[in-house]
Amino acid sequence: MKLRKTVALDVRKLLRPKTGIGNYISELIYHLSALNSEFTYLLLGDRPVRSGEIPSNCEYVAIGRFYREDGRLAQLYSPLWLNLLVSRYLNHRKVALFHGPNFVVPLNANCPCVTTVHDLAFLKAPQAYTRIYRRYMIYQVRNAVRRSAMVIAVSDATKNDLVSLMHVPEEKIAVIYHGVDSKFQPCRDSGFLTGIRTRFNLPQRFLLSVGVIEHRKNLEALFRAARTLMAEGLTDGVVLAGKEGLGAEKIRQYAINLGIGDQVHYLGYVADDLLVGLYNLAQCLVYPSWYEGFGMPVLEAMACGCPVVASDASSIPEAAGNAALLFPPSDSNLLEIKLRQLLTSEQLRSEMIIRGRTWVNQFTWEKTAEKHLALYQKVLADFCFKEE
Repeated sequence: MKLRKTVALDVRKLLRPKTGIGNYISELIYHLSALNSEFTYLLLGDRPVRSGEIPSNCEYVAIGRFYREDGRLAQLYSPLWLNLLVSRYLNHRKVALFHGPNFVVPLNANCPCVTTVHDLAFLKAPQAYTRIYRRYMIYQVRNAVRRSAMVIAVSDATKNDLVSLMHVPEEKIAVIYHGVDSKFQPCRDSGFLTGIRTRFNLPQRFLLSVGVIEHRKNLEALFRAARTLMAEGLTDGVVLAGKEGLGAEKIRQYAINLGIGDQVHYLGYVADDLLVGLYNLAQCLVYPSWYEGFGMPVLEAMACGCPVVASDASSIPEAAGNAALLFPPSDSNLLEIKLRQLLTSEQLRSEMIIRGRTWVNQFTWEKTAEKHLALYQKVLADFCFKEE
């Protein structure tokens, strides 16, 4: 009987409150482990796991059972964890391949590596990050892509950024889109939706934005458009679902200065199970970002039957296709026009919902996992060929 090869993955992001990258890791390992392949999966973290956090047919090992949440300490701890503790463990276990799904890989492991780069926001939108964090990410990502046999980009836009800003050869990059979790779907449970409305004290009609509250999200454009639309009686407020990032206080103050401070609702981090309710209740999702690596909220909203108005910047058109109303992020007047069209035309709203539900069907985690598996196989085949 032929021995199965071991693929190791860094799953630390899975063990924190899950946002985009944590969800990616969770869905990826679940669907990879469900495929019939020559691989077994070794999941590496830095703390014990609770029951149900990882698939039962995967092995989990906590290496260095201590961790730091503080930003600066984490920037010191993470490279040490990877390059000392993890590298030593990988070499001891004779792992076939290591996948770093969160930008970084160990620099001195004996096995070939694959890394996933989700975006280059630290270069494309530097004002959203501290100088120390930018330098840290530039160093980490540059070393990771050099060390990796292949780099996974989550969009063509991210691939182009890797080529132009990090000088990564095109042939070294594979574009693999994320999937959409099946939990994102239209909800007919009126009790659940009423509970969501009560829990968050939501206005009857609202425009929804999902993501970290920071400059690159271009929320100021949304506020300007919303102020006019509220004055016209077309909506009752703006709801923001996402934790506060650098500059969040300035964004809050901007809404206050516009005179709509009381109509903007800040929910903080919202777990996916509750986010489904927000998508189902919203008049539409507004996604006006200056820059995104992919733009998962666009697809999540579409899957829930929530129409989308989004900017045409960076990767967002790849996520949106022809199923969203797009506008340049610098043109808040056009955003206002697009929103007014959507809020005053039931025919347009129905058309965009149908388009979105059709478009999103192509983004499945099964397909994403199959493409990752094929890439692992290619990397190992190339590695074995070079060894010979």
